[in-house]
Amino acid sequence: MDKEQNLSPWAHGATDMTPDGAPGAMPPDPYMLRSGNTDGPVQDAMVERVRKLPRRAESEVDSGKTEDNATPLREALKGFFTAEQIRRLRFARVGIVGCGGLGSNVALMLARSGIEQFLLADGDVVDVSNLTRQQYWPCHVGMHKVDALSELLTELNQAVHIEPIRRMLTPEEMPALLPVCTLWVEAVDAPETKAAMTTQALIAGRNIISASGMAGIGGPGMQVKRVGSLTLAGDLVSDVEDAHPYAPRVAQAAALMADCALQILLDGTPGI
Repeated sequence: MDKEQNLSPWAHGATDMTPDGAPGAMPPDPYMLRSGNTDGPVQDAMVERVRKLPRRAESEVDSGKTEDNATPLREALKGFFTAEQIRRLRFARVGIVGCGGLGSNVALMLARSGIEQFLLADGDVVDVSNLTRQQYWPCHVGMHKVDALSELLTELNQAVHIEPIRRMLTPEEMPALLPVCTLWVEAVDAPETKAAMTTQALIAGRNIISASGMAGIGGPGMQVKRVGSLTLAGDLVSDVEDAHPYAPRVAQAAALMADCALQILLDGTPGI
């Protein structure tokens, strides 16, 4: 495993937020890391590092110190959101597991909407086949997806803070990592990994957004379903085993996921 690059590991910290996105004290982590992972101490060290990411104090937020780093996007967003909404979005942490068609699209949509703190996890590199539906360009081919996506996010808004993990998270790590982020986006391909992530989040009561059904051209309309702390977006019918995932419907599902994330962070729950 490559040594993880410290692009911007929340050097200035972040506001504690409750799972519904409202400012408040983050509850203590009741979970213990279950060992037995293939990389052993290496994975354990990563989990401990991520769990200990510093948080920005409320006094720093209220003093306005965070406004020192003005960027074009920050200025533009002032015309779309209230000051309180910007505050909520800016200090939310969004964990995105899987930086492919869904994850890369969701990340950029959320960044354009004011999210500035991301945890990105994916073990793949950009392949030419990814250019058909993922937010990457020919210049990114061969790069780790988390690095390519971090580059795009930073170009869009120089104020973003990114914690890059160049491998997929394991189900054993999720209980310890879930409290680190305000909400999670599950954007992986493997059904067993999807099931494990969503199950862990449901058990812990942590907000997680997943997708089901986005294959083909045309097809059933997209919809949103909410089950506990799980939000599911997609047509809920189509399968990539039966049809290719094309850019328009992948982007539709990703847009729904991003919209649900904004609703959770700003209002507490997505409209169904």
